[in-house]
Amino acid sequence: MAGARRGLAQAGSAPGVDPRPRDPSRAFRDAGRLVTFARVDAAAVVVSILGLVTLRILVVDSDWIAVVVAMLGVTAGVLASAAVVAPTRPVAAVVLVAIANWGIGIAVTVLVPFALTILPIALLLPVLLAVTWLDRVQMEAMLAATLAVAVVVALAGRLSSGVGLESKAPTWVLVALTVAFIPLCTGLACYVGWQNHRRLSSRARALQESRVRLVAATDRERRRIERDLHDGAQQRLVAVAVRLRVVA
Repeated sequence: MAGARRGLAQAGSAPGVDPRPRDPSRAFRDAGRLVTFARVDAAAVVVSILGLVTLRILVVDSDWIAVVVAMLGVTAGVLASAAVVAPTRPVAAVVLVAIANWGIGIAVTVLVPFALTILPIALLLPVLLAVTWLDRVQMEAMLAATLAVAVVVALAGRLSSGVGLESKAPTWVLVALTVAFIPLCTGLACYVGWQNHRRLSSRARALQESRVRLVAATDRERRRIERDLHDGAQQRLVAVAVRLRVVA
């Protein structure tokens, strides 16, 4: 029986019993996807900066464009910081991405209410990104924050008079911004959704493989315990029979 107890105690530490996937590289791959998103988001902001600078030089003569460019520069810096901290602090990286996207969304909509027509998708990017990184409480806070930011942006877009950039820009510029920005944000959202799908699918496969290993290890341990019990009982019976013969 002592051997059986030892076997039961060791069952949890048998090779393959640990239900967690033993793949250290998985965490780095997941963090790498977060880094990639932060970099792509930052690159999109940089492209927006270049487009606004070109617009300022060639089409619209307004110093407010320089203000928007400065805000976009800060946003790009925050996203770059998110890419740096993502490998070691993914939750902090998600928060930085949210701050960057929401902050620039609110600020630009206050200055240029036209942005309300193209920004809603961008406001959803942080919460889509957060799905596989935050726990339940953190996710609830993220959803509440997303809703609050959406309300602020909607109010700003409808109530703010802006700084008059829409009136100075030709109609074709506004159309071009809409045609370019909406597919860009949609593409980023699709990218995040695809990455979430890959990450959750990877976790599901790892869990299934771990379950198979656990069942196999438990079955091997059960058979070993059965052999120990059978052999131990048989040995004791033989010893008792020998003693009885000696006594007789």
